[in-house]
Amino acid sequence: MKILQSCFTTGLFVGTALWSQAALVPPQVFAAAPATADVAKTIDKQANEVSDTQWADYRTCIEYKLRSTWYPPRDGRAVTVEFVVQPDGSISRIRLNTSSGLSIFDQAAIKAVEKATPLTKLPAGSNEPIVVLCRFGGGRNSNNPLRVCLHPKKVIRLNEEGDRALSEHRYSDAVSIYYDQLGRLEGIDCIDLRKLLASFDGYVDSLKNDPNAARLQLYRELSVDSSYTPARESLNAIIMNMGSNPASFEDRLALARHAKTSGDIEVAIGEYQEALRLQYNDQAHSELFDLQRRIRLEKDIEQWDEFLKAHPDSVQGRLGRGETLQRLNRFDDAEKEYRQALSIDPTCEAARQLLQQLRAPTNGDGSQR
Repeated sequence: MKILQSCFTTGLFVGTALWSQAALVPPQVFAAAPATADVAKTIDKQANEVSDTQWADYRTCIEYKLRSTWYPPRDGRAVTVEFVVQPDGSISRIRLNTSSGLSIFDQAAIKAVEKATPLTKLPAGSNEPIVVLCRFGGGRNSNNPLRVCLHPKKVIRLNEEGDRALSEHRYSDAVSIYYDQLGRLEGIDCIDLRKLLASFDGYVDSLKNDPNAARLQLYRELSVDSSYTPARESLNAIIMNMGSNPASFEDRLALARHAKTSGDIEVAIGEYQEALRLQYNDQAHSELFDLQRRIRLEKDIEQWDEFLKAHPDSVQGRLGRGETLQRLNRFDDAEKEYRQALSIDPTCEAARQLLQQLRAPTNGDGSQR
């Protein structure tokens, strides 16, 4: 929080448009050779001294500072710039990481970084420079906030493991590493898209005798790149083999509702999105929104679980998990969390009020208490 206060006091929060994607990692991550034991120790030392919250706050500082220097074009181009931030906040070693294909656009992104120097100082406890990999421009998921790599050593290891799995044609393992593990750490936009799509393609090809499993992977692949033609063609072929018309809104909506009833939530979301791509419908959109909301809340529960493992006596953690459970209509579980908060702090008025809300009459359908 002190870092965010520093951002405000130094005037870094400026309301100008920025479409970017970034990851903070130690400079050693970009070395040509694999990380040595000494490098790993340095990375671990820095990661341990700086909390996740501090890095998240610092990421926000970078995002808002760049908003004042970057003016995105409207043609959807994207460029990635890499630069080093010293402990005192000064920027050095600015270079192009991935070109947009247009020199003027690339140089504009580099100049935006040059104009942003200096940034606020690195979080207390971070005595080594960090590398920022910032993606400017349009393209897939360009509205996402900047991403911070909170586990640098793990990212190095996972990238190496993913590359090894892909080269050895262990496509299921490669998808698990790139999509599930690295995706959670860095965000999908910070992963090499070509490697990820190649992993999905190989995995789907190995699932020829299991069309339902293949369909799930294809929806995940399209969530990464909705314009990827091979995935859409493969998905359409599976839908046709199921006796449905992939170009029919009614058929796709029926498939979505069937998957929802069966508990195949990811497949249901994919089918709702495909149906709405063919034809907009208020009811279908509402059903999709409810599913996506449920998934977001379930992910929030997972994050609260991780937080409470480290801070089991956190009143705010108990209240936050309880409120999320309440939104999922898991009222009994929510009540346990509120009571746990009260056992930690008997004077907690917020916990008492939330318990009173739970005891309030429902609307008849059990959706509110």
